[in-house]
Amino acid sequence: MLKMMKYEARKNRGIYLIMAGILLVLEAAYLLLVHSHISMAAVVAVIMVIAGYVTMFMVLGNGVAMFKRDLRDKTGYMVYMTPVPPSFIVLGKILVVFISGTVLFSAYMLLAYLDIRIFADVYSAQAPLSAASAYLSQIIKNLSGTDTLISLLHLLACILVVVFVILCTAYFSVALGSTVLRGKKGEKFLSFLICIALLVVFMRITSLISGDMSGFNMDFTDAGFRFSFSGHLYREILSYIFGIAAGTGMLFATSYLLENKIDL
Repeated sequence: MLKMMKYEARKNRGIYLIMAGILLVLEAAYLLLVHSHISMAAVVAVIMVIAGYVTMFMVLGNGVAMFKRDLRDKTGYMVYMTPVPPSFIVLGKILVVFISGTVLFSAYMLLAYLDIRIFADVYSAQAPLSAASAYLSQIIKNLSGTDTLISLLHLLACILVVVFVILCTAYFSVALGSTVLRGKKGEKFLSFLICIALLVVFMRITSLISGDMSGFNMDFTDAGFRFSFSGHLYREILSYIFGIAAGTGMLFATSYLLENKIDL
């Protein structure tokens, strides 16, 4: 499976290099502007956060599109002819996209967090001495505290589970659409409808597991902002377990369709 993952990584390296290049350009622009044009530097920092989310979904979309192209044009038939079980092939494809998207997204978020700390120090040094500027400076410093980092890691865990489910659902939907229509007109639309329907069902079940979310708390402390699900931690953990199980189930279902139903 490792060879399979290396093959997939090489096939997708173009988009990964582009995304990494955008990250480096944005970070360089921020570091150049933060000491001379602090307001423009703040805009660049916001763009970097947005770019992180865009990067994640572009990597996911590219992975699903290539999987669809392999099934439609039979460009990946040699891969499926190897003695590697289909479940390992699909898992390898998903893991490459998932890990690549996660690494790029995490890099964007980490740099954005570090940039907030730099911004806080520069703003404190440059801002005029007034009660308002001192208060704003303290808020910015608090945003770069330990609680903020823990909350961001918590948020990252939530996002990763959701992304895993979306990715596995998309692959399964593409495989099921190919099974039903076998290259006929409307296959993409059918796959899209299946994906949306499955995600709606997933979100509905997850909401039932999570229960009443009125216990959600978000507080600002001296160490940053902190959010939690008071009284619902076990429900949150159950929803994570359900998400991983649902994604894994669709992964094996995709493998079954590839092995028994789709002409490769």
